[in-house]
Parts: sequence; structure tokens; C-alpha cells
Amino acid sequence: MEQLAKYPGLGGNELCISIQNSTAEPGKKEMVIIHVPTKRTHKLSVARVNELVEKTVELDLVKQAVKLGDTALVIEENVPFTGRTSGTPATLISHHFTMMFSVISGADIDS
Repeated sequence: MEQLAKYPGLGGNELCISIQNSTAEPGKKEMVIIHVPTKRTHKLSVARVNELVEKTVELDLVKQAVKLGDTALVIEENVPFTGRTSGTPATLISHHFTMMFSVISGADIDS
């Protein structure tokens, strides 16, 4: 299974994921997504990977999970999301601002 943060940039690295045996529903697993700085959590109780993929479609912290192969859910503890980088160039030049303003040109921001 592959799970990605919904929002780009370094904020995606502030998430971690755990998969553990469910304490409330025997025979199921719980996937817990944790936003480390705020300790905000979201739990999903599932029996199969396919069910997990279906349930992640509406989450606000992560994109819908992608099933990779046919392996069962494996217990994992606090696996951090990694690989996100800042989208800010090392040096900003006038061209960057021109691009930004051309993209938002004509947008009605106050409505």
C-alpha cells in the first residue's frame, strides 16, 4: 500500500502512520494517521487493504491510498512520511513574481 500526504511541501513530512491491531474490533486493523506537531489523529478500522483504500478517499490529511500487490496489512509503528521538499526556489527572481501574477490575473479574490 502507498499513502501520500494530501498537501505538498514540507508539511507533508509532519505526518506519520501506524497500523496496529484494533482494540475495539477484534480481527481488524486500525490505521492511525498522526499530524505530529498538533498530535491530531485520524483512525480507520479496516479488515482488508481494499477497504482501507476505499475509506481514505475522504480524508483531509492524506490522498487516497493506492494498493500495491496483494499483501495483507502489516503492523507498523509511527512510520514518518518523507520525501516532501519546499517548493520555494533557492533564489526568487522577478520572473517568479510575473508567473504568479499572470496565473491569478483576473481572479475575483474578494468575492
